Amino acid sequence: MGEHARSLCVLLNIDRVPNGFVVHHLDGNKKNNDINNLSLMTITAHNRIHSHVPWNSGITKDDDRMKKLLDNALKSRKGNYINKKCKEAYELKKQGLTYVDLAKKINTTRETASRRVRDYLKHKGIINPDFEKRLIKWEEIHKLRYIDRMKWSDISIRLNDKKDSIRRFYKIFINDKYPNV
Repeated sequence: MGEHARSLCVLLNIDRVPNGFVVHHLDGNKKNNDINNLSLMTITAHNRIHSHVPWNSGITKDDDRMKKLLDNALKSRKGNYINKKCKEAYELKKQGLTYVDLAKKINTTRETASRRVRDYLKHKGIINPDFEKRLIKWEEIHKLRYIDRMKWSDISIRLNDKKDSIRRFYKIFINDKYPNV
């Protein structure tokens, strides 16, 4: 434990800095451990304060090296998200769970569960671009019909299409939806 953290813990009469919190120097001078210069704050709040400073000294945000670092971080984050969270949702969906049950199992919303399965299928190339366009249209119709509780005639007006063609598209597409799931 650093001197600054120890000073604040003694003042607050606690054994250690709680999980998820850090001690922040208000004036930005890390050597100024005066109790009036220290603040206990969440890691998120602390990161917001310091987010303008690059974590690699000497590299500015306009530098090509910084852009490369950020690109690599985003690729890594996306890969981990797809290979862990989305794959888990896909595997559970393959077992026959509904999206509502899937959402409860992975402790998220139904929309997030659906998006994770779709992202995994897209990442693995199971959904081709044409199928994805049809999927987006189907999801829009599904949202209007079953979430917004609109009638088929109102949906046809909203989407500027014939009522019968929208109903037919919806019913045919539901049989083809996620054929590998």
